Amino acid sequence: FLCHLDIDLIIESGVWKGYSTYLFDKYPKKIKKILFDINFDELKYISKSAEYCEFDITKYEFKKIKKFKKVLAFYDDHVSQYDRLKLSFEKNFSYLIFDDDLEFSAIHSDGWPSLPTLSMISSKFKLKKFEWNSINKSATANLKKFRFENILKKYRYVKAPNISKITGYYNQPQMSFLIKK
Repeated sequence: FLCHLDIDLIIESGVWKGYSTYLFDKYPKKIKKILFDINFDELKYISKSAEYCEFDITKYEFKKIKKFKKVLAFYDDHVSQYDRLKLSFEKNFSYLIFDDDLEFSAIHSDGWPSLPTLSMISSKFKLKKFEWNSINKSATANLKKFRFENILKKYRYVKAPNISKITGYYNQPQMSFLIKK
């Protein structure tokens, strides 16, 4: 997917061990990469061509990157996907990838879900309050405080297909791709 895009900058929020960063380093053009995580203690792969920021992406001074026109943002940071979508729209990011874009029915599969997810926002089921169990823990979510603007209409929103039958792995949480219209 990435190799089919013409981008100037990659932003990664939620680096963890660095596997996605490794894949981003394989992008054929040498471009700037800015990586965000609130804690880099688990980092295994370190890119030689990236700027590392050990704080949340919302604290970054984006005036520094105005010259970049085609930005890809990859979110795997377990923060509200709706908030990250709003940030991306405000900053005029062209391409977005959201990992773990879970439906209401799959929320139990993630230990620390990014509530609300884009799937929840776009769902025909408008649940505002719900509960789930995951790994012997009970949790609740209350989405009543969210007033969802229809930012999703400003993007082409595509969910990755379920390939679990091909790979043999269980149905992984879906990834979503968004392209600004």
